[in-house]
Amino acid sequence: MEQVVKHIVLAKFKEEVTEAEIQKLISDYADLRNHIKQIKGKDVSIENLNQGFTHIFETTFETLEDRSAYVTDPAHVKFGSELLPALEKVVGIDYVPTHMKGVVKHIVLAKFKEGVTKAEIEKLIKDYADLRNHIKQVKGKDVSIENLHQGFTHVFETTFQTLEDRSVYVDHPAHVQFRTAFLHIAEIVAIDYTLEDRSAYGAHPAHVKFDTQLSTTLEKVVVIDYVPRPEP
Repeated sequence: MEQVVKHIVLAKFKEEVTEAEIQKLISDYADLRNHIKQIKGKDVSIENLNQGFTHIFETTFETLEDRSAYVTDPAHVKFGSELLPALEKVVGIDYVPTHMKGVVKHIVLAKFKEGVTKAEIEKLIKDYADLRNHIKQVKGKDVSIENLHQGFTHVFETTFQTLEDRSVYVDHPAHVQFRTAFLHIAEIVAIDYTLEDRSAYGAHPAHVKFDTQLSTTLEKVVVIDYVPRPEP
């Protein structure tokens, strides 16, 4: 796999935002590739902005060792054997929040196959929530039915050749301007990941401007940096 850097934003728009406003923001996001040369490939497009993830499963642990124990626990292995065949698309993320001590987050973004019924999905959600009753390493109460579907509606993904290119993108005037208009977000999760170590992110004028606009509209924001494991 060639070296690339992925920038992914999971977004939930506020209830009062109209469909027309959402579509304009999507179009403006897609248009960034016409202004910022560091954007690579064609995945900044209207067609690819909504990736179709429907559920977010989040689990909290005290340590990475607890997270490892969770993954290999028989209860989790059994659940995985039931969940994976029902999924069309899945992304798993592990990260240590910088603002929370003694916490490790495990997040799974999931899209179920068309043939999976609502009843089957609900059962899987309940089974996931039930894991905390079997695996002692699970911390807190965020493994619950209420918290499994976070309500994110759009995924914005951009690809770069290097982390330096991604930093240029963030501060580019076009991105800064876009973020100023992106004021309708209720919840947001931003993810940057690469096959190499992460470097500086936020210097490009376009992204600085975008950050200024976006921050005033956010109800919630989480930033995640992680290195994905290579596919088998």
